[in-house]
Amino acid sequence: MNLDRAVHQALFRAEATKNIGLFDGRMGMAVLFSKYGFNTNNPLYQEYAEEIINKIMHNLSFKEDIGLATGLAGVGWGILYLVNQGLLNGEFLKYCVKINRCIMYADLRRIEDTTFEYGMAGLTHYFIYGKHTNVKNWFDEDFIFDLNNQFNKLLMDKTLMNEVLVGSYVERIFKMIVESIIK
Repeated sequence: MNLDRAVHQALFRAEATKNIGLFDGRMGMAVLFSKYGFNTNNPLYQEYAEEIINKIMHNLSFKEDIGLATGLAGVGWGILYLVNQGLLNGEFLKYCVKINRCIMYADLRRIEDTTFEYGMAGLTHYFIYGKHTNVKNWFDEDFIFDLNNQFNKLLMDKTLMNEVLVGSYVERIFKMIVESIIK
């Protein structure tokens, strides 16, 4: 993985991109900068990552898609990842609560996409990854009920979902972020 190269490319694109997403978007760049700042012991990268996250949250219209790669679930996932890695303080979890409220407006019964990047697999991963945090009322009961029903209705690939649910995707996602920025 070429972290230096990804950071170099992201520095030039971070302000120009409108994509808020985790893959090749602003949230992915914030994750990258934060991790890079930690690895190089350079707090300027961490400060820049926090600035990007604050700008994302300030400018959200909440009309964005809810997918992991390009939407709200990806923004929430990035914040969770950084908090879980100890790279952001827990105060940033308030943003996840705000994001989750918006995700809950989506009608999950109409989602037909089962992919990890844009559909139910990624949304389910975000839900499972986040429900183990200290965030109260992660999602409401109605949303959880609809998520379970849609998961079963779509007959999603159980092998993929077992990997997604047990968390083997957490570090894979970081690699996906780096690869999407370098491409």
